[in-house]
Amino acid sequence: MKRLLAFFLLMFFVLSIKAQNTNYKQAAQDLYNSIQKNFYIQDSGYYREEAIGKHSENPISFLWPLCAMVQATNEMDVAFSSNSYLPKIIAVIEKYRDDRPPVSGYASYRLGTKVDDRYYDDNQWIGIASLDAYKRTKNKKYLQLGTDIYHYMMSGYDSVSGGGIYWVENNKSSKNTCSNGPGILVALGMYEATKNKKYLDTAILIYDWTISHLRSPNGLYYDNYNIAKHKVDSALYSYNAGTMLESSIWLHTITKKKQYLEDAKLTAQGAADHFLGSGYFRDDYWFNAVMLRGYVRLYKYNHDVKYIDLFRKCVDNTLKTEKHSNGLFGRKGVGNLVGQGGLLEILCRYATLK
Repeated sequence: MKRLLAFFLLMFFVLSIKAQNTNYKQAAQDLYNSIQKNFYIQDSGYYREEAIGKHSENPISFLWPLCAMVQATNEMDVAFSSNSYLPKIIAVIEKYRDDRPPVSGYASYRLGTKVDDRYYDDNQWIGIASLDAYKRTKNKKYLQLGTDIYHYMMSGYDSVSGGGIYWVENNKSSKNTCSNGPGILVALGMYEATKNKKYLDTAILIYDWTISHLRSPNGLYYDNYNIAKHKVDSALYSYNAGTMLESSIWLHTITKKKQYLEDAKLTAQGAADHFLGSGYFRDDYWFNAVMLRGYVRLYKYNHDVKYIDLFRKCVDNTLKTEKHSNGLFGRKGVGNLVGQGGLLEILCRYATLK
């Protein structure tokens, strides 16, 4: 009798998990459809930055929201066992390609003759998603894109202030966690794809600089280091915790060095306390999507659901309380494309978590 009861309890648990994943998967598909309806411009093949009905000063989106969509559509391909979502976004991103010296990259805005500055982090998010896609598909065009992004981001590295990558190509005023954390991940993705040790050495070099210049006492990461003022901007954002959490556990997995694991544990708990304690997201959805990547890598390493379940509460509260009539989400009205792309990534990841 006890065995029979245990069996039924197990089956109930399994079915509950499956139902829950099906809900996330359906929510992801619904959100994707709403994004296409509200943001995609059929005539030009670009995306708009603000949803239909909201004022925008620009006729098309900046690159940054597409950096959210590129990872989200990679996760759509994972969740739906497809290879069709990501290439559509890559095709739009290619419209922003900018071959000006010293190295080809992607401009933050491009329409006709108007070409804006280039941000190292914008390019790195594209590189991270491309290398994830290469791991999944073994399509060499994604490895080539990751390689190109690596070369571009390293053109922003120098020895000023001891190392690190700048944030903006033509404004060398700061080196930011948001341009160094994802830089580590691009380098680690290249190492994973090629086993060339130079990429691992680069990852460790950037990691050490970021730890020494921008880590807070509780394992979170400050926004940036101002070069001229020798001063740290102490603002805290969840995506900075996310890239460094993922970097720490990935480096530990490769090197087996205990210190990286200790770094990961400190950041994981610090981020949970600061960003997830209320049961609602404190930051923009996309910032949290990047943080979730770190928690997912930690979970796959230690199989502890603590942070995954804590994060899930915020996801469920978002689905219950922040959806609008047009199918988009936002606590204070509908956010722009970057936030919707971030939530789409989150939903896809929960649809596939085991």
